[in-house]
Amino acid sequence: MARVCGGEFTDAIGPTAKLTKTLLANREVARHFNQLWARSQHNSELLLVQTSDENGISNLRENTPEEDIFAEDDYEAINSAYFDDIFKARSWAALPAGWHNPYCEAASLFEPVTPDEYSLQHYTLDEGYALEEPKRAILEFLGAWEGRGVDYDELTLCPSVSTANLSVLSALKIEGIESIIFETPMYFGTRQQAELLGLKIIRIPCFRDNRFDNSVATFHRAILEQHRCALWLTQPRFGIGTNQSIDFVCELARLLGPQNVLVIDEAAEQKFPSTLSGLGPVECTVIRTRGLLKGIGLNGLRTAFVLHPRTWRAKITEVLEAVGASLDRYSLINAAGLAKRHRLFHSMLTHANAQVQRERKNLEVMSLGSWMEPTALENSYIGSLLLDLTVLPGEYAEKRKALLSYCCVRRMPVILSASIGFAFDERLEAVRVNYFTSSENLRSAARILLDAEQALRQDLLGR
Repeated sequence: MARVCGGEFTDAIGPTAKLTKTLLANREVARHFNQLWARSQHNSELLLVQTSDENGISNLRENTPEEDIFAEDDYEAINSAYFDDIFKARSWAALPAGWHNPYCEAASLFEPVTPDEYSLQHYTLDEGYALEEPKRAILEFLGAWEGRGVDYDELTLCPSVSTANLSVLSALKIEGIESIIFETPMYFGTRQQAELLGLKIIRIPCFRDNRFDNSVATFHRAILEQHRCALWLTQPRFGIGTNQSIDFVCELARLLGPQNVLVIDEAAEQKFPSTLSGLGPVECTVIRTRGLLKGIGLNGLRTAFVLHPRTWRAKITEVLEAVGASLDRYSLINAAGLAKRHRLFHSMLTHANAQVQRERKNLEVMSLGSWMEPTALENSYIGSLLLDLTVLPGEYAEKRKALLSYCCVRRMPVILSASIGFAFDERLEAVRVNYFTSSENLRSAARILLDAEQALRQDLLGR
């Protein structure tokens, strides 16, 4: 077993810790990584590719023609080394990621309906016209959410956004598209799905220096290097919470052209009408995925959808049939019932976003004058707390290791930059925060991170 608070990874952790040994234990390789990162800021042609030898030790090599610097997602290795015992005992003092302790005020406005026994006998898959009545109710609501009519064959219902994304990635491969350009940060599951399907992955990094924005030219260069591709965006930006502008999306669509595809993952959209509801016809195929109920905190009701051109429905439903992505009947009936109550749904979205904005403002006030800053959050409920590592002495690897050890001692499991999908930046560490949790939990998490600044400085100076 890996030691929990000692901060050292053992060989028992396995291949998921490939880069961890580099960044958390090997100073020389970490220093080399930092030097290559610094050079990349002045050389747009630098690409870092991570490979592993037979012992699972990561190597860093230079390649061209595109900047792409990412540390490996070591989420499992970190949990194994630092936080497993805390999760097993459910003894956390705070849990900023909020997976095990969700709380959304808007959910209290919802009154669930129990399906009758006849309804529960149905195997429910959105294939053909099998979902006639409940799907029509959702279509009508979606028309209000999007500000336009949505045709029956432009919408396919799925049990989750992850299932929706898997069906889209699979349909892209069926269509002959083998390269996916991902804007980052990005949801880890989508990247893993693309890897499992054998798709070529190109990740576009963004940095705090540019407010995590990228120019159209950056995407254009990546698009030109592919024969055919899909460009994958998140709306709102995953881990950041800012909205994509329609002008920016339209320009990207123009650059993609009719042979390529634009996919927009809108998993936790909270605006009504939706932020991209004004997106009219563009010069490429556009596919959008969204959680019907995630934005109002009802994650237990498993209903999501894909918005797509009519010609893509057969490909997407073919994938859903193959993986057995049936809809939960309880979730579908309750989602359709809520969809019929447009005003209530709209009120719940507004109330949920107000909770997020209030809690984010509280953390912003707590952070004033410290090393911590919450990301701007216009939309969604997933953001990050950015920690300025330049206030601490030592190398990046030492600082990251000290932060994890401190969070372990304070009984606060955390999800860090690499697992959120941020590009590597030795000056910065991000901690994922879910604002659909209690005020007390968020304040406790913030206090622990604020205390960490002084504690880590003293610890690192004393070494």
